Amino acid sequence: MSRETKEADKEVAAPAASGGGMLEKIGSIAMMAIAPLLAMLAIAIALIAVSENRSGQEQMGKLRTQIKELSAAMSESKDELDLLKATTARDKSAWRDEQDTAKAREAEIIRHVTAAETKLKISPTLEQQLQAASAPAATDGQAAIDVPAPESAPPAEAAKPAAKEPAGKPAAKRSPQAQSIKDAIDKYNQ
Repeated sequence: MSRETKEADKEVAAPAASGGGMLEKIGSIAMMAIAPLLAMLAIAIALIAVSENRSGQEQMGKLRTQIKELSAAMSESKDELDLLKATTARDKSAWRDEQDTAKAREAEIIRHVTAAETKLKISPTLEQQLQAASAPAATDGQAAIDVPAPESAPPAEAAKPAAKEPAGKPAAKRSPQAQSIKDAIDKYNQ
């Protein structure tokens, strides 16, 4: 051995004789024993982290599956909603068409009934009655009933033939109420 190593050993052996040298030896032995323990602890922590990572991946897989299922359900719901919207639009369109057809039929019926009433000299006509009903209510109850005859219909007095009045009787002055009753009877008889 070389001279230098012998001197270093002597220096190490000298303090070893004292109490401090003993602690050094115990410390170095402990350091040699702790290193493998620390390595095993590090491996255990790494294994725990890896296993948790695997369980995290499993959870991620489950979550992805749930997301796909929810996405499919949402897509089905959206398709159903679109179908309902289309059905509602179609039904609404059909309802409007039916309403338009009904209004056209109603207008045609009113037109034909009014024409027949005009020929039969019935006053007020259906059209006039409907107009009076749609107009705001008059303050006088009788004003809503007394609707003027349409301009195309001849006046009731002008349509009466003069031959129907009794020739032998002079026209007596009647009260307005009696005259209106007589006019109504004459209209009914015609």
